[in-house]
Amino acid sequence: MDEHLKGPDAAAPAEDKLKAAASDAKHAIQDTASAIAAAAKEQTGALKDKANSAIAGAQEKAAEQGRSAAHTLRDAASGMQTELPWVGMLLNKTAEGVEGLTSALSTGNPNDAMEAVKDFARRQPALFLGLSVAAGFALSRIGKTAIESAQPNVSPASTTGADVDAPAVYPSA
Repeated sequence: MDEHLKGPDAAAPAEDKLKAAASDAKHAIQDTASAIAAAAKEQTGALKDKANSAIAGAQEKAAEQGRSAAHTLRDAASGMQTELPWVGMLLNKTAEGVEGLTSALSTGNPNDAMEAVKDFARRQPALFLGLSVAAGFALSRIGKTAIESAQPNVSPASTTGADVDAPAVYPSA
């Protein structure tokens, strides 16, 4: 028998192989974890960029609509100055508030936009309340129209019950 395979040194080559395999597995797991973390970071960055782009687009669209609304309010105010000066003044104040909100939206900071709304509400509470009611009414009309357009058209004949299947009645013999 071989003497070199007996004793405490006999398990050393197998132990070294086991340690090497464990080290290789550890490095493979670390490399895989690093690759997964890098891919997740890249995907998170891409999603964040898409979200920021969508927010910026929505803010710019809202700002453009705000500029248009402020312009319309100023036109209406100038038309009212001779007949009802107090209405013209209210419309001008409203246009100022809308322009403040619009400029906050244009800067791209949602917190600035919210502060502009709060400031307008503090300066003109009655007007803010009136505009809120008007906006709520407009949104409810838009919602109602959207719901009505989403429902299938109902023809007048279908409301009479003429197209309802009735059980067949056979005369008895």
